[in-house]
Formats: sequence, C-alpha cells, structure tokens
Amino acid sequence: MSKDSNRPLDSSGGGSGGGGLLSGGLLNKLTNSGGNSNSSSSSSIFNTLLSASSLLSPSSSNSSSSSSISPSNNTAISNLAAAQQSSVSNKASSDSAIVEEQDPTSMNSSSSNVVGNDTEHITISYQDDPGVWKYLEADLSNHLPLKNISWKTKTGHTKVVEKMPIDILHYNNERVKSTFNYQNLYKKPYLYLYLVHCDEPDTYKNVIRTKIKNWVAQMTEKQQEWLIVYVSLGPKRSEIASKLTRTVYDRIKNDFNVKRDRCCQLRFLDDNNKNNDLWDDFLIKMKEGIISSAEQYLTIYEEEIRKMDSRRFLPGWSYLDFFFLKESLALIYERAQLYEDALMQYLELEVLFTENKSNFENISGGNCLENTSVLTYSNNKPYRDLIFQNKISLFDFKHYLFSRQTKLLFLLQRPFDVATKAINFITSISIIIKKNPESFKPLFREAWIYCASMEIIKACQDSFDKMFANNSTPSTGTGVLKAKTPTPPLSRLLGALGTGFGTKSGTNSVAIPSSSGSGNTLSTPVQGLSGSQSLTNLQSAQLSGGVGSWVRAPSLNLTTDLERPVEKQDRESLDFLLSDMLFSAAQKLEEIAIQLKLIPGDTDHCFYKFVDTIFNDNDNNESTTTTTTNQLFSSPILQSAFESQKQFQQVYFEILGQAEKLYSQSNRMRSISRLTYCIANLHFKQKDFQIAEGLFKSISNLYFREGWSSIEYAIKTKLSYCQKQLGHTVDYVTTCVGLLSPGLLSNTQEKQYYLDEIIHYSNFPEYNIVQPMLPLFKCKVSFEKNVFRYLETIKINIKIKSNLISPLKFNSGSVSFIKSNPSTPSEKLVFSLNNFTINPGTNHLQFTAVGSHKASFVKDSIWLKLGSVQFGHSLRGEVDKGEISIIDSESQITLESFANGPLLLYSIQYIGIKLQTHSDTIEAGILSFVSKTGATIISTPSINIIHTASDGVVSLKKIDLVNEKLPLSHIGYNETLEFYIPIMAINNDACAHQFNIELQHLKQTKEKFSSSLLSTTLFINPFSIDYSVIPVNNRLFLKTIIQSSCPNMLQFNSYSLQGCDLEFNQNTSSSSNNSFYLIKDHNKSIQDMNLYPGQNLSLIFEIQKYNINDPNKEVSLGIKYTNKLQDTEMVKECKSLWKDQNEYLIPITLEIPLFLYSIDLYIEPKSYLGVLVPFQITITNLKSTDQNQPTTLNNIQYQIEIDPSVWMVSGKNKHSFYLENGATQTFSCHLLPISTGSLPTPKVSLSGINPSNIKYPKRLNEQIFIFSSPEIYSCQIDQPSTPSSPTPTTNNTTKPK
Repeated sequence: MSKDSNRPLDSSGGGSGGGGLLSGGLLNKLTNSGGNSNSSSSSSIFNTLLSASSLLSPSSSNSSSSSSISPSNNTAISNLAAAQQSSVSNKASSDSAIVEEQDPTSMNSSSSNVVGNDTEHITISYQDDPGVWKYLEADLSNHLPLKNISWKTKTGHTKVVEKMPIDILHYNNERVKSTFNYQNLYKKPYLYLYLVHCDEPDTYKNVIRTKIKNWVAQMTEKQQEWLIVYVSLGPKRSEIASKLTRTVYDRIKNDFNVKRDRCCQLRFLDDNNKNNDLWDDFLIKMKEGIISSAEQYLTIYEEEIRKMDSRRFLPGWSYLDFFFLKESLALIYERAQLYEDALMQYLELEVLFTENKSNFENISGGNCLENTSVLTYSNNKPYRDLIFQNKISLFDFKHYLFSRQTKLLFLLQRPFDVATKAINFITSISIIIKKNPESFKPLFREAWIYCASMEIIKACQDSFDKMFANNSTPSTGTGVLKAKTPTPPLSRLLGALGTGFGTKSGTNSVAIPSSSGSGNTLSTPVQGLSGSQSLTNLQSAQLSGGVGSWVRAPSLNLTTDLERPVEKQDRESLDFLLSDMLFSAAQKLEEIAIQLKLIPGDTDHCFYKFVDTIFNDNDNNESTTTTTTNQLFSSPILQSAFESQKQFQQVYFEILGQAEKLYSQSNRMRSISRLTYCIANLHFKQKDFQIAEGLFKSISNLYFREGWSSIEYAIKTKLSYCQKQLGHTVDYVTTCVGLLSPGLLSNTQEKQYYLDEIIHYSNFPEYNIVQPMLPLFKCKVSFEKNVFRYLETIKINIKIKSNLISPLKFNSGSVSFIKSNPSTPSEKLVFSLNNFTINPGTNHLQFTAVGSHKASFVKDSIWLKLGSVQFGHSLRGEVDKGEISIIDSESQITLESFANGPLLLYSIQYIGIKLQTHSDTIEAGILSFVSKTGATIISTPSINIIHTASDGVVSLKKIDLVNEKLPLSHIGYNETLEFYIPIMAINNDACAHQFNIELQHLKQTKEKFSSSLLSTTLFINPFSIDYSVIPVNNRLFLKTIIQSSCPNMLQFNSYSLQGCDLEFNQNTSSSSNNSFYLIKDHNKSIQDMNLYPGQNLSLIFEIQKYNINDPNKEVSLGIKYTNKLQDTEMVKECKSLWKDQNEYLIPITLEIPLFLYSIDLYIEPKSYLGVLVPFQITITNLKSTDQNQPTTLNNIQYQIEIDPSVWMVSGKNKHSFYLENGATQTFSCHLLPISTGSLPTPKVSLSGINPSNIKYPKRLNEQIFIFSSPEIYSCQIDQPSTPSSPTPTTNNTTKPK
C-alpha cells in the first residue's frame, strides 16, 4: 500500500482512487448540473481548514512529512496561519513557549515527540567541582537514552521501559534548586552525581574527602539517591603500581560504600582503553538509583492518595485536591515513559469526575475562544496551580483532562482511541454549553464543536500517517492500533448536539453518553488499576466498560500484540470515526448559517403549512454583515465562511465531500446517504429544486425498511415540494402515497392534505399514474370453493384493510387470475366490481366473474382504480396460490325419494319422488322407474304432480304415463315436481328394496344429460311375534306375543291357528293331515282391537299332538288387520288399488317335549313334628319295549332334593339302578320333619336326564302340613291347708287319643 493511497483528506489527487464528492462524487454531479461551486477555488478550502486547525495541533511540527494535506497548499496554510495569529496572538505566543527554557549546561537526551516537545523527562543532577563534566558529557550522549530499565512493583508485576530519555542538569539549575514537596515531587531529580577528580591521596584525604562527606550527609538528609563518579584523566596505572599503593578511587570506595556500592569510575584521555566495562557499571548504577528514587516517590504519592481516598465520603473532601495528587503520580509515570500507567490515573480520575461535578464554582473561565486548541489546552494556563487552588472552571477542567489524556494516547500511537474519546468529549462539552448558555457567547457551542472536530481530525490523521509512513511497529509502551470493538455511532453525538438526527420515530430524547467515555467498548480487566485507588462498584463497572482498551496490564512490554504492521482495518475504523466528526462539523456550520439567516431553517411537523412561510421569512431577512460575524467568532475561518451564502456553500460542500471520501475508504457506503441528504437539503433551501429532487429521490426509500420515520418524513416532504414546484405530477403523487404510509405522518390535517392531493390529481384523465397498494392498502383474496362449472357465475371475497383516515370512492376494481400453464396471455379470469367505497379499517367486498374458459387459474394481481390513479398489488408471491378450476358443465337437477317411514310387506305402499331443477332447465325429458330387487311397481294410467314454480306458486298437474314412463317438458329454473308411485313387496322377513329412478333430459344449451337416483326403501312385517310352548302337568300351552311394527295404527280384526284341528279328531284316517289339535282357545274376547305402533297383544292356545313321534312341528297363525290409506291428495289416484283389509300369516314351529321317564311320589298329606313320614318313589321308563337294545339311558340315578332346614332323610337319598324300557321300580325311605307348618314336598331328579323329559303325575302332593308334637303334658298344684305348711300334689299326665 503506497503512502498516497492512505491520504483520505487529500482532495487534489485526480486518480481513480478518489471517492469524494469533488472527484466524481455527488458534488461533481451538482456542479455539472448548474451548481454555484467553483472547483478551482474550492479544491483547497478543506485543506486550508485542516491546515489552520493544525496550527493548534501539538503535532503540527511534523506535518511536513506525515500530513495528509498536499504540499501545494503551503501558501494557503501560511496565509491562514498569519490570519489566525493576528486574532489569537496570545495563543500563538503560548504555543511557542511550550518547551521550558533549559540551562545551557543541561543535557536533554530525548528525541522529537509525536505530539510536541512539552513532555519533561526524569532529571539527574550533577555537581562538578573539578570541572570534568566536559569529558563526561561528550561520551554520555552515546549511551543515552537509558535502555531496558525494569523493576518489580509491589503487586509483583515487572515494569519495563526499553528506552528512557533523561535530563541531566547542573545542581545550580533553577529546576534543581526549587523547593520540592508533594505538590511538585515528580519534578525532583531522581539521582545526584558528584564528580571527583583527584590523583593525590593526600589531597583527597585533606580536602576532597571532607567535601564528599558533607555532600553525602546532605543527600542522606534529603533522602536522595546519590552516586560518586570518579573521573580519571590519562592512561591507566600499571598493575604493579596498583598493587603497591591504593588509588584514590579505592579510598573513596572504602570510605563511602557502606550499605551499597555507590561509587563508580570513568576514564578519559586514554586511547589504549575503551572502558566499556566502566561505562556499563556507571549506567547500571544510574538505573538502580533512578529505580530506587522512583519507588520512593511512588510510595509517597500512593500513601497520600490512599489516605485521601479513605476520606472520600467524609465532609470537606475535595475532588480537585485528590485530582492534584493523582495527576502527580501520573506525571511520574509519564516522565518514566510509562504512558499507560499514567493514562490509567487519568481514567480513574475521569470515572470519579462523574459524581463530583458540583465541586466546580464556575462553568467557564471567562472569555472563551472557540478556536482554542483542545489538544494543547494544558499549556495555555497554569492549570495545576488553578486546580491546587480550587479555582479552575468546569469548562477548563474538562479541556485540561482531555488534553492530558490525548497527549498520552498520541505518545502511545493510538489515534483511533483519541478519535473515540474525542466524540465523548465533544458530546459532554456540548451538553455543558447547552445547559449554561449564559456563560458563553451566542453560537459558541456550534463554533467550538466545529473547531475542536477539525483540530482532532487533523491530529489523528497526522499521527496515523506518520506511523504508516515510517512503517514501524509501535515501540514498547504503545497501545494496540486495531480497533477491538465496533465503532460507536455518530447518532449519539448528533442527538446530543441537537441536530435532529439520531433518533428513531417516536423517540423524543437521546441517550447522552457521559464524559467518562462509557460508550466505548474496551477489554482490559480492572485488575490493572493502581493499588492506590479504590473505586466503588459503579465506578469500576464504568471503568471496565469504558476505558479497558486504553490500559494494558500487567506488563507494558507485550510485544506479541504490538509487533505487527498497520492493518487496513485500522485505517478504515479511524476513517469512519473521523468522517463522523467531519459530518458533525458540517452540521454545526449549517446550524450557524440558519442562526445567521444565510439559509432557511427546518420544520419537523406540518411541513406543507410552513414551508412557504420559511422561504418568505428568509427572503425578507438581510444577511449578517461582516462586522457581525467578526464579533461572533474569533476564528478567521468561521469569519470568512459566513461572509456570504456562497462562501458558506463552498466550505459546507467541501467538508461533506471529504467526509464522503472517508466514508468510502472505510467501506461505510450507507453513511454516504446522510451526506446526500445534507447536500440536497441545502439546495432545497436555496430553491435549487431540480438538483434537490434528484438527490432526495435517490434516498427517498432508504430509511423506510428500518423505521427511521423522522428522516423519511424530512426527505419525502421536501421531495414532494420540489416535485410540485417542478410540475412532476406523476412523481409528486407517488411521493404523496409514500407519505401516507402508516407511522410517517402523525398529524391528521397533514394526512388529509396529501390524500386530497392524490384525489385532486386523479381527476385529470391525461395522467396514467400507477401506484402499489402497499402500504396504504392490504388485501386478501379468498373463496369458499375452488371448483366451478363452465359458464357459472363465480364469486370471490376481497378483504381490504385501509390505512387512510377517510373513505375513498373507487371507480372500479379487478382481480385477475391467470392460467396455471397459459398458452396465450389473453386467457385470464377477471373478477370485477364497480363504484365502491373503501372506508378506513377493514372492508369486505365481493367480486364476480363468469367462468368462460375451462381451465385451472391461479391468483395474479389486484387493481383498484381511482380516476387516473391505479393502485395495484401482485398476488403471485403468496403462499396460498388460490387455484380456481372451471370444469365441464353438469346437470344441476336433483332427484330425491322419500317415504313415510318403513313400508309394509304384503300391501300396497307409496314412495314419493321429488325433482328440483335449481339453476338448470329441462326442455324435454323422460323419467322411468325400475326395481332391481323384485319389488313390484304397480302400473297406473296417470300420476298427479304438485308443481312449485320459481316464484313459489303451487299447482296440481296430471300427467299421463307413456309406456310406464313419465314424460317431462318445459321445466324452468328453480322449479320443483313432487309425486308418488305405488309399490308392493312380498317377503317373509324384513328387507330393503332398491328403486332406480332415471332421468334423461335436454338442456337449453342443447346438451344432453342423464342422471339417476338409486333409492333404497326398507320393507318390514306389520307384526313381530314371539312364541313359546309351555308344558303344564302334561298339558301344552302355546303362548304368542304379537307386537305392531307399523308406524301407523293398525286394527287387529281376527286371528286363526292354521295347521291345527279345532278339536280332537278320533278318526285318524280322515282327510285331516294336521298333527295338532286345539284343546281350548283362551282368546275369544280378542277381536277388532286397535294396535298402535309398538303395542303388544298376547294369544294363548292349549294344544296337543296326535302322535308324539310325528315329526311335523309347523303351524301358522293367520292375522287379519285393517291398514287405512292416509287421506292425502297426492295418492288419491291410487285409491282404487288400495286394500284396507289385509291378511298376514305368521309361521310357528312347535317344539313338543318327549317324556322318557315318569316319577310318581307318595307322601302323607299331614304329619307331626319329629314323627317319621314314609316317602315312596315310583320311577317308570316310558320308552317303548320294542327298543330291546339297551342304552345308557337305562342306567339311571335318582336324587332326593330336600331342604336341610326342613327335612332330614332316613334311607337313601341317592341311588343308582338299571331300569329296562317299559319297566317300573319303586323305592321308599322316611322323612323326618324338623319344622312345623306347610312344608314343600321334596323333589326327585334323575341325573343326566333333562327335566323337560320327565313326567310328574298330578297326584303328587306339593305340600304337607306338619303339626306340633301329639303328646300333651299338664299338671295341677293343690292348695295347702294352712299357709305355713304346703302339701305337695301329684302331677297327672294324660295322652290324647
């Protein structure tokens, strides 16, 4: 990377690398389009401004080699310097006297500084009675500065200074002769040298030793480090002579080296010996003395600081006194080249400053000049004396603290940190001036910000360019160049300065960063703080969050971080900060110009109302005279810049051009839009509407997506005004639509104004203005179904949300659908609606179209037409494509069948047919009826039809059947035909029959259609029956329960039991083939009975079978009932077919039980309790004797089932035996009743035989009555003759017979 490529402020170069407004940027476009800028005169304006600022910069002495200003501007710099010197002569004389005057005999080992020559160094004093300093001075300069000085601190860290310049002064120098206390202890010499030259031992013994002794005593009393330097002139003595007699130097060491070796020797005028070892010894002892003194001074200050810090919360504690002590410690570190340790002290003080602002009595120190250098501010006045006396003002103190910090940062080669800190510093000073306007002259805040910014920009550029030009790695003690954190945005500074930018919409205040620099993001831990200072938690957090990257701990010699070349990112970060400061300076110039009435001001609300007033007021005001600007500003630059509007424009555009160049070099292209706005705004105020429109238009939509409504409002309102003045109607309406976006205009009147403007221009038919619906309208298209028939009317729902404040009447609206795979562009499905109004909020509209193309369509776009203004929105990008399919037409005619509940079997029934045309018609048609399941459709000559027209009129029509089919003709839209057809089904059980009703018809479009209805109808029996055969004492009873299944009332007329003779027929050879005969009918009273749905009827018959072995089991129950036809007009034509009297036959299967055994039981009908009762069991095998083959049924076992609580058995209660067919066997046992009363007779069962196959004779006694015991016991008690002597009696007992 070449040196020239890193000069962002050099506007004279014409290569392609220039990105500024003057080198192909926005300003060239302005001048080429008719601007008033003069490129020949303006090309050096900015360099002149920066050069003038450099006169105030501490690094101006080095600008010839490292400045980014082109050499061609030296004349301008000199002229401006002269002008500056004439107005601030005191300041110039102060700058020229920065370096203190030194004694001619003093020796300064330092080289030129980065920031100036006002940095003092560690001092060493010497006393030269023999006059040998001239020999020492010549060679000493070759060994200075001292190198690699290191010592361990109390915390265990090693401090290393690679190069330490020192000042060596004669003991009579004014700086050495001063009285030193804790206020100026840092100025005290760190080492005292006593030069001795004496070759004669006697002279030493009698004269020199006493002088040395007195001098050492004096140094010891003052607690100073001292060193005796014996200077030998001439050749070195031989070794033999040295052994024979002691030299004077040996005597000196013997006399004064008590606790530490404080003597050294140097030899001169000896060409044979270079004496390198002697110089090494001398330098080592010098370093030891300096280190010892430094530790002593540091201990003194740290102890005082610790004491004062412990009293910080007590009444009477002074922050300025504490600052004085703390700065003294920092000055010691600074003299020792420990710049980071020195900087650390100022940062701690800056943190404490935030809670001690009230300690300052005065805000400003009198007549403040805006062009006073902020970087060399500490050299303007004796500020340490003012601090010590508590007389310094807040304004001066802030400047002094900032100048001390920036000086150290420049020494550390950290211009990026200087720029970062400068933003916070300028912000804090701006707040002070803004809150205390009475302490400063008018426009001082804006002028001071401009001058301070320009000076800092120049100094940072010079520092960085020098580092880059030398291509050197920062030496030990310097900071890291690369920015570790994101650049703090200028919006904080701009907001604090009151520019109107830097706040988003809805924000009325700006977060102002504190002067402590807490807005910076730095990384060093708080453990790097000096042990002498204890901070509160809040202050520690502020320090760790705000100053960390300016402090390096624990060592200053971190070469791994520092030994690297300057990177491109370092320059980009610095350029970005400096470009922000340039932009701020330009903003301040604009504010001054507004105050001086050179340009109109701005308005942030109801722009359309006040814009004409602003222009008129500015035209009526005369420009400020030169005398007025000379009174307002002390800076010649500002005086010249505001002499006229043209001068101001030149300076303003040049600064913005250089800011654009820096933004481009730092890759912050987005920030250039701010500059574009400022340039456009100035042209707008100068009524250059053509140029202003082009610039505003380029950034009009930039801030919409990020919610910067205040900036967007300022841009679009001014853009609309330019377009209206220029007659650009289409663009003007477009801007008005953009201004009506939600959240941009807060005033109702303003919203209505721009809406009225749109409506006004929509009435001009010569315009064709197309605008997007968003953000004024949001729409959603939906529909209930997506499949439609050919030529069918389709309706879709449109939901539109309006963000306007008043209703808007549109001429028409359309929603277009395009084919999924269009073959021609014209194949669209367009929905439309005419003359509708959209109100504020949500609106629901319905658009219609006719499906004239058979295809699938998807959403394309929506358009709302307001006169010559059309609002459109594309629907293609939506997730729901909203596909609509138009398919072939189909018949809309519907067929429906219905019946009054389940139909009955074995009788004529009716089903209803209902035909509806809906949106279809029947020109001609035939309706046929077929049953595919065997049901009978009864033929009739004609059918009565109830016809319901589309208007609801009902009429009765009679249509004759043709070939058992119903002809239809001329049936229109939404008409209904309703009629009944007679049917009959004959089945034994309930079943479902299907009827196919088919319609063939011709539509008006001559399309033929065939439709059919398959109707299923349930047929049920009129009755359901449940029956059972119940044997009772060898008699059989048939019990039937009949339930009505018909949904209507039936009349039960009569019944008959078929398959059964009415009485016993002895002549078995008669013609009767019935297997059963009726013994008795118990239901004679049941006839002509009404049965309602679900009602039951029970019939009981006593029957008997002729032959038990007859296999026939079937009989039938015939029921005659009456089912009357409903009195309905629909079926009166079938009255002749209807039969009220019906007969229903129910089959019955009789399961007659077969008796295998007969059990006869015999027991007495009565007995007594406890008396045995004979119990006899007779079992007969009823099987025919013809079955000689024995079976398992012949092996039987009986069992007496008794209740143990009633009976006890005497004998076998269970017995197995063999019984042949037709045989009988009797068994007997006794029963003992154990309870009285009517007791049940025990039952006898046969194991393995079904009880239904056992016959019990009737003569069995089911109950036996048990009486109590038959013996009766009685007694009689005779009365005694005398009461005293009773006579016993005899008990007589009798038994009843």
